[in-house]
Amino acid sequence: RPGQPLALPGAVLPSDPRVLAGVVGALVHLHFLKVLELDARLGVAAVSRDPGVTAFLALPLLLPYLHEVTGTPLGGLDTPPAAPGRASRAAVDAPVVRRWTEYLDHLQELVPRSAVDNLLASLVPNIVQTS
Repeated sequence: RPGQPLALPGAVLPSDPRVLAGVVGALVHLHFLKVLELDARLGVAAVSRDPGVTAFLALPLLLPYLHEVTGTPLGGLDTPPAAPGRASRAAVDAPVVRRWTEYLDHLQELVPRSAVDNLLASLVPNIVQTS
């Protein structure tokens, strides 16, 4: 938005959209690893005033717009059972899915909408480019 500070201050160098997608996907997966390793359902404290921290916390909230190029941490959980009588991966990983969903809900409450909007305007178009 005109007059608003950029989500990521500084010079923006031209970059291959696939490289940007890879970096963003990796950062989102760091969030997911935190959820797995620390069982961090609601482990995010109040959002820092640091724009870099806020932008990092906002990245998982971009998945609805980027999942086709970045992938998602939960990709493949809906695969069928490996063998008759065995639980599907979705059933085994249901607690992980629940914790990830709770984490995203918590981020939506904490991260200012303006931070997400800034990333949607400045970062997402550089990743999802139409030919």
